[in-house]
Amino acid sequence: MKCVIIGAAGFIGRYLGLTHHQRGDEVSGIDVEQNMEDCEVPYSIDLCDLTVSNIVIPPGTDVVYYLAQSPYFRQFPERGDHLFVVNTAGALRVAEAATKAGVSTFLYASTGTVYAPSFSSMSESDSVRRDQAYALSKLCAEEALALIGGSINVLCPRFFGVYGPHQQKGTLVQAITNRIRQSKPVTVDGNPEDPDDKNGLRMSFTYVEDLVRNLIELTDVMTTGRNLNGPINVAAPEPISIRRLAEEIGSVIGIEPIFEITDKYRESDYIADVSLLRSVIDPAFTELSESIRRTLVADV
Repeated sequence: MKCVIIGAAGFIGRYLGLTHHQRGDEVSGIDVEQNMEDCEVPYSIDLCDLTVSNIVIPPGTDVVYYLAQSPYFRQFPERGDHLFVVNTAGALRVAEAATKAGVSTFLYASTGTVYAPSFSSMSESDSVRRDQAYALSKLCAEEALALIGGSINVLCPRFFGVYGPHQQKGTLVQAITNRIRQSKPVTVDGNPEDPDDKNGLRMSFTYVEDLVRNLIELTDVMTTGRNLNGPINVAAPEPISIRRLAEEIGSVIGIEPIFEITDKYRESDYIADVSLLRSVIDPAFTELSESIRRTLVADV
């Protein structure tokens, strides 16, 4: 298989590219210069600013992954132009280039935060939200890509709570780990639908190696001729609460976490219904305790 990864120097992109390379696939990547520091991989990554440059997909490419996304998702409307150029317009330009190059399979990385707030599991047919700029940029891309016809097969995997070794600073796992090490309380927000819920936000936290493995299985299915156009949840099936996540982290680092129940209510949980995923592949997932151990040991 010959694949091109847009956003190849990012957290998920590095794991995806290395996994493809390790199984003997031909990999090439595209990213922006500021993401290239300390990214040593056994394949080429070209530099390209998606906001101004056109993308050329090499002939003979089988699959294109679009993992690029704007870092300014919290700076709307000030950087709204960059948000929608990278998350939406850039994806369309790359999909057009992929179509011209005769690529059969295109995957656009979307997110579980496109769903309307809910405390139940979220399936691909559930309501979505358009009142948040980041979610809207992803939805606009999903819907525009759905209009592309012809021979290219477009799938929009929606990710939930991806974590793993060497992730960028400021992620939830890192933040909770730091609070536990500093003997600071881990805050737990309430559930407006369940006053007895003292466990905090529940999410389908997904270990990055599991995510990548299942993405590649999906591309294998698609490149052999199965049409999977549309969104699909790619996430761990078990909802993990903030309390359980903190307890697992505490167990690994040998410090019992302190919890503080706040008087705030959270807006939503983020739990993926992975029925559609299971109908296509047989997804495998690492036990939470083991994935947390791998993450924290690698980041020491």
